[in-house]
Amino acid sequence: MQREKRRTAPVKATIYAAVIAVIAAAMSLAVPPDVSRADENAVALVRQLYRAHARAFAGTTPPILGRPAARAYFDARAAASADPGRLGFDPLYNGQDAEISRLRIASDPDFRPLRGTAFVRVTFRNFGQPNRLVFVLKRNARAEWRIVDIETRDWTLSEMTPQ
Repeated sequence: MQREKRRTAPVKATIYAAVIAVIAAAMSLAVPPDVSRADENAVALVRQLYRAHARAFAGTTPPILGRPAARAYFDARAAASADPGRLGFDPLYNGQDAEISRLRIASDPDFRPLRGTAFVRVTFRNFGQPNRLVFVLKRNARAEWRIVDIETRDWTLSEMTPQ
Protein backbone atom coordinates (compact mmCIF):
# COMPACT_ATOMS: atom_id res chain seq x y z
CA MET A 1 0.00 0.00 0.00
CA GLN A 2 2.82 2.35 0.93
CA ARG A 3 4.52 1.67 -2.38
CA GLU A 4 1.32 2.43 -4.34
CA LYS A 5 0.96 5.84 -2.64
CA ARG A 6 4.54 6.71 -3.56
CA ARG A 7 3.86 5.92 -7.22
CA THR A 8 0.63 7.92 -7.42
CA ALA A 9 2.00 11.02 -5.69
CA PRO A 10 4.32 11.98 -8.60
CA VAL A 11 1.56 11.18 -11.07
CA LYS A 12 -0.89 13.43 -9.22
CA ALA A 13 1.67 16.24 -9.07
CA THR A 14 2.29 15.89 -12.80
CA ILE A 15 -1.44 15.98 -13.53
CA TYR A 16 -1.91 19.08 -11.35
CA ALA A 17 1.00 20.81 -13.07
CA ALA A 18 -0.44 19.96 -16.48
CA VAL A 19 -3.90 21.26 -15.51
CA ILE A 20 -2.40 24.52 -14.20
CA ALA A 21 -0.37 24.92 -17.39
CA VAL A 22 -3.49 24.42 -19.55
CA ILE A 23 -5.48 26.92 -17.48
CA ALA A 24 -2.67 29.47 -17.66
CA ALA A 25 -2.39 29.01 -21.42
CA ALA A 26 -6.14 29.43 -21.85
CA MET A 27 -6.13 32.57 -19.73
CA SER A 28 -3.30 34.09 -21.74
CA LEU A 29 -5.36 33.66 -24.90
CA ALA A 30 -8.36 35.37 -23.33
CA VAL A 31 -6.46 38.39 -22.05
CA PRO A 32 -6.09 41.29 -24.51
CA PRO A 33 -2.57 42.37 -25.52
CA ASP A 34 -0.55 44.06 -22.81
CA VAL A 35 -2.13 47.52 -22.76
CA SER A 36 0.61 48.99 -20.58
CA ARG A 37 3.30 47.93 -23.05
CA ALA A 38 1.27 49.38 -25.94
CA ASP A 39 0.84 52.57 -23.95
CA GLU A 40 4.59 52.74 -23.34
CA ASN A 41 5.27 52.40 -27.06
CA ALA A 42 2.76 55.15 -27.90
CA VAL A 43 4.31 57.43 -25.28
CA ALA A 44 7.78 56.64 -26.66
CA LEU A 45 6.68 57.71 -30.16
CA VAL A 46 5.40 61.07 -28.88
CA ARG A 47 8.64 61.56 -26.90
CA GLN A 48 10.68 60.82 -30.04
CA LEU A 49 8.58 63.35 -31.95
CA TYR A 50 9.17 66.08 -29.37
CA ARG A 51 12.92 65.38 -29.26
CA ALA A 52 13.18 65.53 -33.06
CA HIS A 53 10.96 68.61 -33.19
CA ALA A 54 13.05 70.41 -30.56
CA ARG A 55 16.17 69.84 -32.66
CA ALA A 56 14.38 71.07 -35.79
CA PHE A 57 12.97 74.08 -33.92
CA ALA A 58 16.50 74.95 -32.78
CA GLY A 59 17.69 74.71 -36.39
CA THR A 60 20.07 71.81 -35.86
CA THR A 61 18.08 69.41 -38.07
CA PRO A 62 15.58 69.88 -40.93
CA PRO A 63 11.94 70.50 -40.00
CA ILE A 64 9.65 67.55 -39.48
CA LEU A 65 6.17 69.04 -39.53
CA GLY A 66 4.85 69.74 -43.00
CA ARG A 67 7.46 67.42 -44.51
CA PRO A 68 7.50 63.74 -45.51
CA ALA A 69 9.40 63.01 -42.27
CA ALA A 70 6.17 63.68 -40.37
CA ARG A 71 4.81 60.35 -41.66
CA ALA A 72 7.14 58.59 -39.22
CA TYR A 73 4.92 59.97 -36.44
CA PHE A 74 1.54 60.88 -37.96
CA ASP A 75 -0.92 59.12 -40.23
CA ALA A 76 -1.24 60.71 -43.70
CA ARG A 77 -4.17 62.98 -42.88
CA ALA A 78 -2.76 64.25 -39.59
CA ALA A 79 0.68 64.74 -41.17
CA ALA A 80 -0.87 67.06 -43.78
CA SER A 81 -2.81 68.92 -41.08
CA ALA A 82 0.15 69.42 -38.73
CA ASP A 83 1.99 71.76 -41.12
CA PRO A 84 2.76 74.95 -39.14
CA GLY A 85 2.88 76.95 -42.39
CA ARG A 86 -0.70 76.00 -43.16
CA LEU A 87 -1.93 76.30 -39.56
CA GLY A 88 -0.20 79.58 -38.76
CA PHE A 89 1.22 78.13 -35.55
CA ASP A 90 3.24 75.19 -34.28
CA PRO A 91 0.77 72.53 -33.12
CA LEU A 92 3.30 70.75 -30.88
CA TYR A 93 4.15 73.94 -28.98
CA ASN A 94 0.67 75.44 -29.38
CA GLY A 95 2.04 78.80 -30.52
CA GLN A 96 3.99 80.68 -33.16
CA ASP A 97 7.08 81.01 -30.97
CA ALA A 98 8.27 78.81 -28.18
CA GLU A 99 10.11 78.90 -24.92
CA ILE A 100 9.25 75.48 -23.54
CA SER A 101 9.68 74.43 -19.93
CA ARG A 102 8.30 71.68 -17.67
CA LEU A 103 7.64 69.32 -20.59
CA ARG A 104 5.94 66.12 -19.44
CA ILE A 105 4.84 63.29 -21.72
CA ALA A 106 2.88 60.37 -20.30
CA SER A 107 -0.08 58.11 -20.86
CA ASP A 108 -3.27 60.12 -20.28
CA PRO A 109 -4.96 58.88 -17.09
CA ASP A 110 -8.28 60.47 -18.11
CA PHE A 111 -8.71 58.09 -21.05
CA ARG A 112 -8.92 54.36 -20.75
CA PRO A 113 -6.72 52.71 -23.38
CA LEU A 114 -8.63 50.86 -26.06
CA ARG A 115 -7.38 48.04 -28.24
CA GLY A 116 -5.53 49.72 -31.10
CA THR A 117 -5.91 53.26 -29.68
CA ALA A 118 -3.77 55.09 -27.12
CA PHE A 119 -3.98 58.52 -25.54
CA VAL A 120 -0.84 60.43 -24.59
CA ARG A 121 -0.94 63.62 -22.53
CA VAL A 122 1.69 66.29 -23.11
CA THR A 123 1.91 69.17 -20.65
CA PHE A 124 4.37 72.05 -20.71
CA ARG A 125 4.74 75.77 -20.26
CA ASN A 126 5.30 77.99 -23.27
CA PHE A 127 6.55 81.43 -22.21
CA GLY A 128 5.24 80.55 -18.75
CA GLN A 129 1.70 79.71 -19.93
CA PRO A 130 0.46 76.17 -19.13
CA ASN A 131 -0.49 73.97 -22.07
CA ARG A 132 -2.11 70.54 -22.21
CA LEU A 133 -2.35 68.50 -25.39
CA VAL A 134 -3.76 65.01 -25.80
CA PHE A 135 -2.37 62.94 -28.65
CA VAL A 136 -4.64 60.23 -30.04
CA LEU A 137 -2.69 57.37 -31.59
CA LYS A 138 -3.88 54.37 -33.56
CA ARG A 139 -2.06 51.41 -34.97
CA ASN A 140 -1.54 51.42 -38.72
CA ALA A 141 -1.67 48.37 -41.02
CA ARG A 142 1.84 47.37 -39.89
CA ALA A 143 0.76 47.63 -36.22
CA GLU A 144 2.91 50.76 -35.73
CA TRP A 145 1.59 53.63 -33.63
CA ARG A 146 0.74 56.80 -35.56
CA ILE A 147 -0.74 60.06 -34.30
CA VAL A 148 -4.21 60.61 -35.76
CA ASP A 149 -5.22 63.68 -33.75
CA ILE A 150 -4.06 66.29 -31.27
CA GLU A 151 -6.64 67.77 -28.95
CA THR A 152 -6.49 70.88 -26.76
CA ARG A 153 -9.12 72.86 -24.94
CA ASP A 154 -9.24 75.31 -27.88
CA TRP A 155 -8.72 73.19 -31.00
CA THR A 156 -8.27 69.71 -32.41
CA LEU A 157 -6.05 68.90 -35.34
CA SER A 158 -8.79 66.81 -36.97
CA GLU A 159 -11.05 69.89 -37.13
CA MET A 160 -8.34 71.64 -39.14
CA THR A 161 -7.76 68.68 -41.48
CA PRO A 162 -8.00 69.55 -45.17
CA GLN A 163 -10.68 67.52 -46.92
